[in-house]
Amino acid sequence: PVFKSMFEHQLEESKTGRVFVEDLEPETVHEFLRFAYTGDVENLEGEAEGLLAAAWKYDLPQLMQVCEHSLASSLSEENVGRRLLLADLYQCSDLKQAAINFVCDNSEVLDQESWTETAGKNPRLLNEVIRVFAGPPKKKRRVV
Repeated sequence: PVFKSMFEHQLEESKTGRVFVEDLEPETVHEFLRFAYTGDVENLEGEAEGLLAAAWKYDLPQLMQVCEHSLASSLSEENVGRRLLLADLYQCSDLKQAAINFVCDNSEVLDQESWTETAGKNPRLLNEVIRVFAGPPKKKRRVV
């Protein structure tokens, strides 16, 4: 839909017949185009984060879903913070939940420098993780 609108409206792309993609790595663009034409990605493990950004930008929900699943299934102590930020940025609820669950199941993540950076970049996400750690709110007792 995004490319179609680029060529249907009086944008630079419709005048030149070219689309310049300057914010993605060449390999990511290559895999993005492969998916657009074939529905397949050869280097998903290496390109999933970049492809997620491209899929979001160019409105390819099927590719977003493929990337989200791949990223969620390969979470680690080193990448969970970055992937939680990506999930939040690109509104990937399944990836976000998987990342939060990973942190809760692997509390040693909290000792990682990458996690400290994540928490500093988005305190709201840190609060979401804390809420899951803490569990549902307890009923308050009145003291008589």
